[in-house]
Amino acid sequence: MSLHAFHVEDSRGDLVDLVPFCSDSCHRQWCRDTGAEYRGWNGCMERPDYDQECASCSARIAGSAS
Repeated sequence: MSLHAFHVEDSRGDLVDLVPFCSDSCHRQWCRDTGAEYRGWNGCMERPDYDQECASCSARIAGSAS
C-alpha cells in the first residue's frame, strides 16, 4: 500500500507536518471534513519503514520491510 499525504505548510511555505491517508478518496474526504483545500493527488510515497494510521478512516497504513 502506498502512502498519500496532505502537506501542512507554515506562512513561509515550509513543510511542518504531513497528514497521512490510505487513499486519494480518504485524502479528499478529510479535506471536505476539515475545510482544507484539496491540492490534488499526492500519493505513491513509498517507504519500507512507515507505519501510519489514515487520518480519515483510521485504516493502518504499513510499509513492508525490505
